Amino acid sequence: MALSIAAIIKGKDDIAVGRVENLSLSGLYVRLRNQIFISPEELVIVDIYLNDSDSCYSILTLHGRAVRVTETGVGVQFRPMALSDQNRLKGLISLVSEDEGVADEDAMSLQLSF
Repeated sequence: MALSIAAIIKGKDDIAVGRVENLSLSGLYVRLRNQIFISPEELVIVDIYLNDSDSCYSILTLHGRAVRVTETGVGVQFRPMALSDQNRLKGLISLVSEDEGVADEDAMSLQLSF
């Protein structure tokens, strides 16, 4: 089963959609499908989705700050989150790590290639 992670990033005046290429407990990097007008340091809301070949599942909504914005992507640093959200994020990282064949089961950071 091939899994991928998508994200919708909502800024003050714009929404960005793309695939997650880098994911950790502290943040993520999303390769964008559309040009965005989110400014560096802007507070954002990130909706994370897990896709398999048949369906798309909403996994988690987190708050963060845009720390890197380019024409092709945006990096978000997560704000402090509830323990339950942190555990869900750990589970997501572990699930995708297994699917990608990552050897270190305790890895809490994942570089995804699409």
